[in-house]
Amino acid sequence: MTSSYLEDEDRVFYGGKKSSDKTSKQEEEPYEDPLEDPPNNQDTYEDKQNTYEDNQGSYEDNQDTYEENPYDTPSSTYSTPEDTGRQVPKKHELTEEELERQIKESRLAKRKAESVHDITVLRQRAAEQSEQAAKFYKKYRAEEAQQVKHEQAVAKYRRKSEKYQEKIKDVEVKIADKEASLGYLESGKLERAHVKIAKLKGKIAKLKSKVSTAEAKAAKHRQKAVGRKRRATEYLEKSKIHEAEAKAYNNRANRLEKITS
Repeated sequence: MTSSYLEDEDRVFYGGKKSSDKTSKQEEEPYEDPLEDPPNNQDTYEDKQNTYEDNQGSYEDNQDTYEENPYDTPSSTYSTPEDTGRQVPKKHELTEEELERQIKESRLAKRKAESVHDITVLRQRAAEQSEQAAKFYKKYRAEEAQQVKHEQAVAKYRRKSEKYQEKIKDVEVKIADKEASLGYLESGKLERAHVKIAKLKGKIAKLKSKVSTAEAKAAKHRQKAVGRKRRATEYLEKSKIHEAEAKAYNNRANRLEKITS
């Protein structure tokens, strides 16, 4: 008795199990024959298959509903006014007078918007014409400045020409005096008088050349001044035309503002 008990304890210590417990468990579990029919309290194979098909069908229905509107919440989460018994407010139907009034108001707003648009367009065109008028007026003043410059040059060269002409007159008077005294001079002085007269005549020629040069320069600047004046008048005319157009556009815009206000 003691030896068998020790042997059983050794088996437990070294990882073994008691043979008596294993044998008792096998005796307690009944034998099941695989060829026999299952008990009545378990589902058959057909019942499991039908249950699987039903679950599969409900899953497909839920999937279709989700694809149609994936963001919709289940209908059971909220209730409609009919379910709660509340009255649904009816949409207000407009009468003929209200419709006519709204049509008139919309037409009036449309006309006002069109008037504002037309006034804006007229103001824009007036501003564009004023800009062009200012540009041409600027060119007119620039050409006028050049014209004045050339006219001053003409006056300067004409003064030079007049000064040279006065010198020529003085030299001619001297030549006349020398020629008048030739009959009273001796032969030696007479020769010197002729040389002096020839030099004075050469001086007159030089002075006349300067007069011609001054007159030519004066004529050149006079021609430039006339050209500048012609262009200045053209620019002034264009400036006045654009200014008149701008004024006309502004007057039209003012009249339209008075009508619409």
